[in-house]
Amino acid sequence: MNNGMQVNWNLYQPGFSVETARRLVNEFQRVRHFFFGDFYPLTPHSVADDVWIAYQFHRDDLRAGIVLAFRRPQCPSIALRLKLRALSPEASYELHFEDSGAKQVCTGKELADALAVTIESAPGSALITYRQVE
Repeated sequence: MNNGMQVNWNLYQPGFSVETARRLVNEFQRVRHFFFGDFYPLTPHSVADDVWIAYQFHRDDLRAGIVLAFRRPQCPSIALRLKLRALSPEASYELHFEDSGAKQVCTGKELADALAVTIESAPGSALITYRQVE
């Protein structure tokens, strides 16, 4: 996912889900403006197949952003702790784990200390959106 989108879907393929395609396009449209925000790598850069990679895009003007996390195919760990950046320590943030629908509220300080992310499958990915609520 980035600030552009190109799809090569075969609409005639048996089992193609128009609803899934619609959901993915809608998800992209909801978050694409964050790719014009500040970029923060949350893990060391690596192209190895046995590690996680995660990064954050933050829009200070919107007091919101996204976290993208990827568990690579040979990565043995199902969980990762990330330290988010650019958040106000005293403020509260509502997080939405897009894949599961789970929501939680944390302070900026808590998120700067550690955000737990779990991805059961390898390879797998997680999209987390957040916004300041107080």
